[in-house]
Amino acid sequence: MDDLRMGMICATLANCFRDPKKHRDPFQPIDFMPWAKKQDAGERPAFEDPADQAQYDALALFGIDLNRLKALGKRRYVAKRGKRGNNDAME
Repeated sequence: MDDLRMGMICATLANCFRDPKKHRDPFQPIDFMPWAKKQDAGERPAFEDPADQAQYDALALFGIDLNRLKALGKRRYVAKRGKRGNNDAME
């Protein structure tokens, strides 16, 4: 999550000073994360089961394993900001 935030800051600054003649397309946060794979918007997997799609989205976006929380008997999931700014604390 911190990498994405820094990528957003870098992309914003780069786009402020971008020369549209040299770089036609605006910079994206992923452009400033060399260890991350670039993924086209069309490559997002689609699942037939809505529960599988929710599990994928929760892991990809928030790092939350819904199946693990469901196994613990939790029906409601509330992400709270931790002391360091992490969304570690779960209700």
